[in-house]
Amino acid sequence: MELKAMVLSTVLTIIFWFPFMIRQIKRGGYKHKGDIIVEEAEKAGRIVEATLKWKRYAPGEYGHPDPLKRSETWLFAYRYTLNGRKFTYRSSSTEMPPDTLTLYYPEGKPGKAIPRGNFVIGAKPIALVLLPVFIWAAVYHITILLYS
Repeated sequence: MELKAMVLSTVLTIIFWFPFMIRQIKRGGYKHKGDIIVEEAEKAGRIVEATLKWKRYAPGEYGHPDPLKRSETWLFAYRYTLNGRKFTYRSSSTEMPPDTLTLYYPEGKPGKAIPRGNFVIGAKPIALVLLPVFIWAAVYHITILLYS
């Protein structure tokens, strides 16, 4: 009986989840927070040019078990000014940083500026990925209760 309940729960979850997933994809529900910040900042004009303050090359450690420590990295900081206040954006990359960088900042948070393509994960994509699991579990338990 449990196998039938599992299969039935899976089929019902797919039937209920698929239209919702398609709707979320069309509306951009699976975008990560970094892309959303950049899109909203572009629409509102919250864009700033930052200049390279410093850069430092960190060579990788050959043979290190941690792949992050094996790879060579550039550490850098950019300086930008908004409304007379100075801010710093720090990050790292495997590529040498350019002399200037365009940054986008969220509303009311000029110190949280990020460049295009910066991956920032929010709670919404995580919830959207976990939701079908919760739906399946609920349908499974309801199915077990109905057939018991």
